[in-house]
Amino acid sequence: MDDAAVQPTPRQWLIFAVVSTALLMSSIDSTIVATALPTMRHELHTSLSSVGWTLTGYTLGQIVIAPLAGHLGDAYGRKSIFLLALVTFTASSLLCGLVSSIHLLVPLRILQAFGGGAFIPSAIGIISDTFDAGRARAVGLTSSILPAGGLIGPLLGAVLINVLSWRWIFFINVPVGILLLVFAARVIPRATRRVTRYRPDLFGVALLAALMLSIMAATTTLAGAHSARRQALVAMLVLVASAVAFSLARHSGRTKNPLVPMAFVTGSGFGIINLINVAYGACVLGLATLLPLYGQVRYHLSVFESGAMLTVRAVGSIVIATAASFLLERTGYRLPIFIGLSGIALGFGLTALPAPGIPPLPWLLTATAITGIGFGLSTPAANNAALSLAPDAVGTITGLRGIGRQAGAIVAVSTATSVASLTGNQAISLAAVFGVASLLVLALLPAVPRIREQSARSRVASR
Repeated sequence: MDDAAVQPTPRQWLIFAVVSTALLMSSIDSTIVATALPTMRHELHTSLSSVGWTLTGYTLGQIVIAPLAGHLGDAYGRKSIFLLALVTFTASSLLCGLVSSIHLLVPLRILQAFGGGAFIPSAIGIISDTFDAGRARAVGLTSSILPAGGLIGPLLGAVLINVLSWRWIFFINVPVGILLLVFAARVIPRATRRVTRYRPDLFGVALLAALMLSIMAATTTLAGAHSARRQALVAMLVLVASAVAFSLARHSGRTKNPLVPMAFVTGSGFGIINLINVAYGACVLGLATLLPLYGQVRYHLSVFESGAMLTVRAVGSIVIATAASFLLERTGYRLPIFIGLSGIALGFGLTALPAPGIPPLPWLLTATAITGIGFGLSTPAANNAALSLAPDAVGTITGLRGIGRQAGAIVAVSTATSVASLTGNQAISLAAVFGVASLLVLALLPAVPRIREQSARSRVASR
């Protein structure tokens, strides 16, 4: 097929720009608030644990809403859900900036997360519907947005707090959200076909929320489990989480339109992709955030030096993810996933080892750059490999992917910090955690050949 015949049109790129900006805005809000925690604690006269829920609540809200938004988008049209998400996110951002109490801010952050979490499945669905032959490339390009948001968030937050106030980390979303709403309403086409009606699985939503809360409570309590009483509480919470997980699986297997379709969890082709998503979340969204702490406690790096590790990782991930997206139609899925997982494992393995006769900063920068390259190389392929298994359920699959990655991140960070707290030696404990993560990622490599490859016919059509 002639390459010119499949080049995206200006309208397609405009649609891509609109939904990608929404994704970036949601990603920035996942990290920008962390910069303002001390200021918000002081001005709202609250405790650090209470203000910390502005981060935890946002994560929990995204996890719960993503699969539901995916189902609703598949059933009633992704444009409608995307516009609703924009209105919710923008309005709640305005209210977050106006509140004077932490008891109002936390529920509003959760509401904001409902809007931000709904962006992801609806945006990916819109991109998938908009781009035909170049869909894999367009979907792959979104893989660079999340690390870009993680890179921009803390820097933007610091500037806004110093120049204006902490409230502007929320107010800045309002004009951007309104502008996106105008463009989205005009340029994104509505669905051309009516899909079967979907009844929201509200019981499934409640079970998923209970599962994530029990996991978060168990891993958080583990950090202070020095006494027999605390250890018994951890064991009880683990049992609760296990019981809720069993109930959710049983409910999903019996319900006609479940929030979490088991066919998309353990079905043919999905199992290995879901394991990879959990590993991505645990390593890249979770453990990687502890790299600055590790650099400080093991090698006594400065705050600036340790923070540079996240910058190098994010830049490497963004650049490679963009390049990998343009090459995806030629490479297929398995090769970049295999090489990328190997890079993640190598990066974490090097991080765990002591610097071999060289200054620690270049050693850690090299290790984290390799991790970022591995993530950037494999993510576009992993995202498209899952979508290709069920093209008509793009929103649902994208929502489930978000659950896996966020759950992996929550468990990984909570477990790592708890282990470091219990052992009393943070440097050695974190090194051990990074080493174990490296081995677990390596254990996934033999399963990569089981991933369903992009067909040769599809590759030709995409060129």
